[in-house]
Amino acid sequence: MDRFVIVDIATSLRKEADYSSIVVVGTDENRRVFLLEAWRGRVPTKHFIEQIFKLGSRWHVRCIYYEDSATQKLIEYALQEHAKETGQYIKVDSVKAGNKQSKEQRVRMIASYFQQGRVYIRESMIEFKKEYQDFPLGKHDDLIDAFAYFPRCARFVYPDPEVDPDEMEMERERFSRRVELDISLRGRSQVTGY
Repeated sequence: MDRFVIVDIATSLRKEADYSSIVVVGTDENRRVFLLEAWRGRVPTKHFIEQIFKLGSRWHVRCIYYEDSATQKLIEYALQEHAKETGQYIKVDSVKAGNKQSKEQRVRMIASYFQQGRVYIRESMIEFKKEYQDFPLGKHDDLIDAFAYFPRCARFVYPDPEVDPDEMEMERERFSRRVELDISLRGRSQVTGY
């Protein structure tokens, strides 16, 4: 399973402000999407970064992603510094919204995953569910906004089809016969090729 963190940092701690949010997402070879953890809060940046690394370590994530915008880029340096200080090295990378997409467009694009039953969410993730159900008219949409970036972050890995050893041997024999036939039709020696 490919596991990664997506973060969305809020710029204010006021009661009416957006939340800073963290989602931990896992994807598998069947293109199923698992919301492993969802957290949101109005906390100082230092506490937010500690929470990101706590969740990243808990789930052994491949990467921490943040939105590639001027405001969100401010977190990259803080994440890298925290990694150096604590020795918790997790790759940090930005993710672009793409073609100037609005938040609503991003969320609508992932709706098909929900409709097809490919998104798995624990019953206890009440805040996330409320944001999704109330979108776009809800008061908050921070978790669903972060989650909407998952298609740009996921590395869907497909299993190799199982190869039958007998089928491989038969294919080698067919190839060998074709080469022999080709050489004999040209009137050349099978040993030297001349």
